[in-house]
Amino acid sequence: MQTVLATAAPLLLIIPDDIPAHELSIALRIAHDLNVYHKLDGEIIRSSEAMRRVKENRLNIGNIVVIRDPQSSFSQWCFNQKTSVFDISTTPPQLNGRPLNDPSQGALHL
Repeated sequence: MQTVLATAAPLLLIIPDDIPAHELSIALRIAHDLNVYHKLDGEIIRSSEAMRRVKENRLNIGNIVVIRDPQSSFSQWCFNQKTSVFDISTTPPQLNGRPLNDPSQGALHL
């Protein structure tokens, strides 16, 4: 987790384009805690905005956290940048061939 917090720019929190209330709440709580406990900045943007920044070569140099949405174009772009043990071409996503389908499970890809 320390690696994620050690960033040269604000932590970028990517939420789905349809902005479900739960995912927005997660992003807001993370941004709040970053500020209160670590004095770090966080920026919340939609997946489509992240892709626009990629196409314009304006994606910041900080770390990125994608909340949910493994099927978005931005998530797909991220996973295509290098090999990964995560497979997001399936629903639910898989880790080393094992499905991540339990509500208590999540994936943190560093």
